[in-house]
Amino acid sequence: MTEPQHDDIYHHAALYDLAFSYRDYVAEVDFLLAAMTQQGKALPSSVLELGAGPARHALECARRGIKAVALDASAAMVAYGLELARQAELDLNYVQADMRNFTLAEPVDLALLMIDSASYLLSQSDFCQHLTTVAAHLRPGGVYILELSHPKDFLTPELSVETAWEMAAGETRVHFQWGETGDVFDPISQTTQVTVKLKAETPQGPVALTDSAAQRCYTYQEILALLALQGDFKLAASYGGFKLEMGLSDQRAWRMILVLERKEARLPASG
Repeated sequence: MTEPQHDDIYHHAALYDLAFSYRDYVAEVDFLLAAMTQQGKALPSSVLELGAGPARHALECARRGIKAVALDASAAMVAYGLELARQAELDLNYVQADMRNFTLAEPVDLALLMIDSASYLLSQSDFCQHLTTVAAHLRPGGVYILELSHPKDFLTPELSVETAWEMAAGETRVHFQWGETGDVFDPISQTTQVTVKLKAETPQGPVALTDSAAQRCYTYQEILALLALQGDFKLAASYGGFKLEMGLSDQRAWRMILVLERKEARLPASG
């Protein structure tokens, strides 16, 4: 199994979770379920969160009575997510695996890939392999929702998101920085060697980490081409954030959220 990217950062799962606690997971799951029903689908009875980290979206789904599975390459994140589920008395099946190649016991109705985790699919081949594996674990007509960086963040000089911030809880304060000015972009591979810095004050003492790994950017048109090439999915909708009325071209758009529908299985040609 491939080692997870930025593994030093993800090893400190609780600090990572605190850093991203500004996210409103309840509202985001509200949106994700609404985006699914907007396509005429029933609410899901099962969900798979890929690249799940602390598995906050999967846990919120479990809280709503949806059978939840999470998947991540980081052993530390798997252990942390399971502990969160235990503390909340929620049922979560958490699998440690590469999101390009995994096997689950049962298919699901809804799959999620959040917080730009698709950027760790470093090539078009990786992306298509990932789509093939996800499709194999989605019921026909099932929905796959991806949250990616908005293309304007790498096609224009202005960023739509903050890249450095602080969060605190109790006696712990964490400063997080995702990317820095000197990070090198390769225009051929569309990858950037992204520097991530984590500094924290904790009751157990200070923590200071710097980690670097490649991440890839994807454009809307490129993903349309990859969907056509891979063949299992069609694009059903796109959004610029966690609001149904916010399109990708909206001036307020800060994410590229794509709703994919798994195509019905093709019937074999008659002889």
